[in-house]
Amino acid sequence: FDVLEGKVGVEQGDEEAVNDKSDNGKIDAKGNGNSLDDAVDALRKQGQPQHKSSSQLGSKITALTDIGHGIGLQVMQAGWTLDVDSRGIELMKGRHEIAQVIYDGVIDGLREDPPDSTKVDLRLDNLVHCVLPPPGKSERDEELRRFVLFQDKPESIQKGLVLFANNAEDVFAARSNDSGSGACLD
Repeated sequence: FDVLEGKVGVEQGDEEAVNDKSDNGKIDAKGNGNSLDDAVDALRKQGQPQHKSSSQLGSKITALTDIGHGIGLQVMQAGWTLDVDSRGIELMKGRHEIAQVIYDGVIDGLREDPPDSTKVDLRLDNLVHCVLPPPGKSERDEELRRFVLFQDKPESIQKGLVLFANNAEDVFAARSNDSGSGACLD
């Protein structure tokens, strides 16, 4: 949010890494090329700046917010397999509804030994309102901001928060409003 609000800038080189259009993330016929190790190796080969993992920084990932959670798989996987408090926020109603069906199906299908439902929270909302006031309002949505940033949880959880946004196919850029008349995203 600090970048969005102009409090901090993007360091030189970071923008190039973010906007890299190479095909290093593609998967070959054997399923190779999509691991974190492959991504780190590709960055090293390109001479791009490297970001340290949470273990190298001495912190542990304790929370995840998936911005644009889509059908919610990353949120559910982090919450239920990694035991990380996980939240997702999605703008598109259809994608959020699919995520809810999957969530409910997992809980129901595993009812004899269900995953901890408190570890996963999916919400249909507009992330922009955490930073800018919604139409007709004079202030940003503080409750939504608390949700996204885990401000309702202890500081020890907040310190290990990872904000995840998958910008595949420029979904947050050009594709996000092709019509110019509101949310598009396909």
